[in-house]
Amino acid sequence: MKILRILCCGIAVVALAGCLHPPIAWSPDGQWLAYTTVARPPRRALETDWLYPDSSDRPIWRAQRRASDSPRLTPSKVASPRYRLWTTRADDGASVLIEDSPGPITSPCWRPNGAALAFGRITTDDAGGRFEVVVQDGPTHQVVIYSEPFARGDFGFDGADVPADLPGFAIAYSPDGRYLATPRIKPRGLAILVAETGRITRTIDDAYFPAWSPVGSQIACIRRGESEGLYLADARGVDAPRLLLDLGADLPVIAPPIWSRDGKTILVVGRDPGNRSAERVQLMRVSVDTGRVGFEGPPSSERDATTLGFSFALDPEGDDLFTTMSAEGKNSTIVWRKLREKEVRKVFNPIDPSIPLGAISVCPTNRKLAFRAGVADMLASPAICDPEDEHVRMLTPDDSARVEWVALLVQASAKLIPQVYSGPTRNGGGGGRPTILPVPGEAIVDPAAAQRLTKLIKLGRPLCDRPVGSPAAERDIEAILDEARLYFDYLAGRYDEALAGLELVAARATSADHRLRLLGLRAQILLGRRDFNRAGSIIAYILDETKRNVTRLEETPAGFVLTPERDTQADWPEYLERRARLLESQKAVSEVDEAERLERRALFLEMQEEIPLPPGDFPIENRPLPRRPFQEGFAPDPKAFIPPQEGDGLPFNPLENELIKRFLRDDPDEPR
Repeated sequence: MKILRILCCGIAVVALAGCLHPPIAWSPDGQWLAYTTVARPPRRALETDWLYPDSSDRPIWRAQRRASDSPRLTPSKVASPRYRLWTTRADDGASVLIEDSPGPITSPCWRPNGAALAFGRITTDDAGGRFEVVVQDGPTHQVVIYSEPFARGDFGFDGADVPADLPGFAIAYSPDGRYLATPRIKPRGLAILVAETGRITRTIDDAYFPAWSPVGSQIACIRRGESEGLYLADARGVDAPRLLLDLGADLPVIAPPIWSRDGKTILVVGRDPGNRSAERVQLMRVSVDTGRVGFEGPPSSERDATTLGFSFALDPEGDDLFTTMSAEGKNSTIVWRKLREKEVRKVFNPIDPSIPLGAISVCPTNRKLAFRAGVADMLASPAICDPEDEHVRMLTPDDSARVEWVALLVQASAKLIPQVYSGPTRNGGGGGRPTILPVPGEAIVDPAAAQRLTKLIKLGRPLCDRPVGSPAAERDIEAILDEARLYFDYLAGRYDEALAGLELVAARATSADHRLRLLGLRAQILLGRRDFNRAGSIIAYILDETKRNVTRLEETPAGFVLTPERDTQADWPEYLERRARLLESQKAVSEVDEAERLERRALFLEMQEEIPLPPGDFPIENRPLPRRPFQEGFAPDPKAFIPPQEGDGLPFNPLENELIKRFLRDDPDEPR
């Protein structure tokens, strides 16, 4: 396996992630990424019936349930999540599965020469289990260099029998490849191992996030306890770790420290030591020798409320710093800083500001970024982007990762739809829509949100197509991808493709309510295709099916009476009928305008042939006549076109002026 036989290209400064977003490791030559994922049941990623608003409460449209109705779609099989370790080639996305385990796996790290991967895994049995440190240096060759047993009930993670937070921690090779810093299970902390034999040289209790100095054998880590802070320890020494900076006991989830290239300073996130009451955290540079603290600025462009996590990465040259922060109720962005210039180069989110980002890692050979996007504690899916043009590529090594990405983009885009489009039933009120999809032709009320929605559609639609020649997917995966394909095609205005996708989704409909909803969506698609006759027939059927005589029993001085009441369930079908009439009338007007446009254009071309070329040096073959108002896609508005005049600085042609003046005459009796 070539990925494990990579020549050494120098020491890479690769950032680790916050403990919620598991780190992503670049190979030293920048060609491969190693990362962990979790494969969970598809319907846990995207719930059944997400396309239908309010379907969990009651049917939006009243339809009689028939005896032939099938039960709700359920997952084809219920399975526990599985943890997977992947390596993916950065240029084409080709992936190799390294480990597939029912137990948690730590984030991996590369040996400094790129010839092996090291990671930790949990294996379980009836009595308990073992935590193992594995070095893989061939396609199928693994060596367990360290093993630590544990018993059931040793961990306090809601009764879990394994340490559920293990994927958030990483193993770290020393720069010379002689030592490994690994998580320790019981007691919790770090263990420093000899890489070849697995012999423990020292342990550091309550420590995590190890970061090796690029020079020497010192290791920095974050340590909990009475004084939570940044500590330094020698891998081969016996002295107690030295506190370098007190970070404060109430500090939220923080990111691992990063050493400078010369090993003299360390970057770490924390609160200002001189102002513990400050709510905003700072990115600080700490001197290893003196402990002096300098400030590089806040890790995010947003003011944090309830901070969920941080991530930052430094390029190998030590000049480009990328930071991101997840905070409750705040947008998630990447801040690109130029440290030497002391300036912010760019603030961006390559997917959407509503999607949390983390685990930023910089390629050691260029400035490309790897990161995770989405909910952190579910091992959010990884992606690669170029910070210059913000082009992003999602990594989909298997169907599970594909579904996770599709679910993430569907959820983000669905939240934007009520902001983008106008309508009488926005946000599900007033009887609601049959699906979350807008009616063709609805006005855009928020152009900025519309641009975000368009970007999410472009990112999400290609993910719905599995690779050509791949084996058949599970039933639930096919169902999710078909629903998402219909959703993205419709929003993109690809109504022919959406109609084909609707057939697949409708075949899986399990209730009369869902079938009626999809019938309404069919009418919307037909309206988008300008097939008004078929759409009108469907709308008429829906109106007849949804209108019911609704009465309310009221007590009056004269006794109990039945009072007629408007059935709000018919609001949306009536609105759809009005929209259909409006679209049909717009089509008729546009057809008249198109006929008039063609007639006037033909007249203009005929005039061009009849009028002789005036004297002067104006070769008509070199000066095409102005036809811009009559091209495809432009409304025929002659008054908006002003021909160039002498002295206005533009090329002047008497022939053009004569043609346009004759064409714009208002006297109907004058020949044109």
